[in-house]
Amino acid sequence: MNIYLLRHGEAEPRAASDSQRRLTEKGEADIQDIARQFSQRNPVLNCCICSPYLRARQSAELFLQSSGLRCPIQEDSVLTPEKPATELMQFLYRLEEENILLAGHNPQLTALFALLTHGETDHRMKILAAGELCAIAFETFAEGLGECHFSLLPHSKQPTARLSGQ
Repeated sequence: MNIYLLRHGEAEPRAASDSQRRLTEKGEADIQDIARQFSQRNPVLNCCICSPYLRARQSAELFLQSSGLRCPIQEDSVLTPEKPATELMQFLYRLEEENILLAGHNPQLTALFALLTHGETDHRMKILAAGELCAIAFETFAEGLGECHFSLLPHSKQPTARLSGQ
């Protein structure tokens, strides 16, 4: 199983509500760049699940469009910023797909990264930047058994390779 964590791109600082904040032009360009970098790896995606917040939905749609990948996008409130990573983990256990893109927010995605690779949500060795994508692979899907194969940052020349034990 492969799980790809995509933190939404840079968003406008204010809107009528936090859930309605849109991507900025920089945020859009960053997501397009990440999608281009990702597509060069010849990936497969079976599903995309995103937060119902506008900036996450925009990031998911733009990412798929810019990468040329096709898969259904499902919005789910389990990816809203205030939900604990442990709740998202329980949601992931119920999925049958093998290659999953999650488009969401911090602090949840950073906590999920720690849970997937270290088995605990407070292991904060990595904080996902706006527009960053982390690829986590599993032979057996369970907390702490994921290995971060790479991390892509917008407009970066080289992916950051990381082992799960770092």
